[in-house]
Amino acid sequence: MKYLYAYDFSGSCAPDKTSQCETFSIGIFQWIPAEKGLKKSPVIVRIYGRSDYPGEVYEKAHEICGQLRDGEYKGKKYVRVRK
Repeated sequence: MKYLYAYDFSGSCAPDKTSQCETFSIGIFQWIPAEKGLKKSPVIVRIYGRSDYPGEVYEKAHEICGQLRDGEYKGKKYVRVRK
């Protein structure tokens, strides 16, 4: 959700039926003030996982966003999700 200081995530090479990537990553960032609204902060946490199990990567991203929001995240900057 795009609102001031909310944590969110996005990524390139996200899996779909035409994707040929075996792995993909998503970056967690925070929405910060900009001249004309909001912009993405630099990536706070990057999550890597296999394209054939994208749900687990997105689930982990939601989990970490919640922990960041609550001030409870103590993990690493780079997280690999393994099946």
